[in-house]
Amino acid sequence: MRVSRPGSLRWRLLAGAAVWIVLALSAASFILSNLFEDHVRRRFDAELMAQLDQLVANVDVDANGKLILRNALADPRFDRPLSGLYWQVMDDKGAVLRSRSLWDGVVGIARDTLAVGEIHRHRVGGPGGQNLLVVERSIVLPDAPAPLRLLVAADERELLVTLAAFNAPLRLSLGVLALVLIAAALVQVEVGLRPLRRLREELAAVTERLAASTATLAQHRETLQARRDAMERVETELRTRQDDLRKAQADAFAAG
Repeated sequence: MRVSRPGSLRWRLLAGAAVWIVLALSAASFILSNLFEDHVRRRFDAELMAQLDQLVANVDVDANGKLILRNALADPRFDRPLSGLYWQVMDDKGAVLRSRSLWDGVVGIARDTLAVGEIHRHRVGGPGGQNLLVVERSIVLPDAPAPLRLLVAADERELLVTLAAFNAPLRLSLGVLALVLIAAALVQVEVGLRPLRRLREELAAVTERLAASTATLAQHRETLQARRDAMERVETELRTRQDDLRKAQADAFAAG
């Protein structure tokens, strides 16, 4: 395979194909990554909502008017300290119930206005420097003196790890695909330009033959010109001799 110099047709075609391949696959990577992230975030939110529904279903007031959790939530991470999954129940004074996973901490969120049954979502700092995604709902229990705010929070790191586990092989795969497509484009350009290269070689051969023919014609022309000059000199010499002969004859006739 011949090495193309910058500016040649082969180099321009290959460079153009490589640019379009890289741009197309970069756009595909961006779109796929964002679609997957949107899917993962919606699934993550749906799981938090399912956990919040369990919490709402199990919060109650006992015979003494004390808030209790009738049944533990199904996910064992709520019982493991700093596991990254937490629940919390708050009244107008602060947290009154919380999961064991919070240990001695609380999930601090802004006390914004939250209508009964309304869902709010927050991103806040959590225990151990975690970044928490929070879903929150306000409910009213029949025997509770005031509305309660219930929340479930999860460490965003789990979501980010999932995204990284998807994006790394995606980018690697698209990078390998880009190299394969560029190599295919190189082969296609080489094969596509092969007839043009043959035509160029044939034109070069014709040009060389024409140049050789032109040189030969020039030599023949010079030869013919030299012969014509020689003939002209002979003719001139013959005329001179004829003139001398006539003059000599005339002088001889006058003398006789």
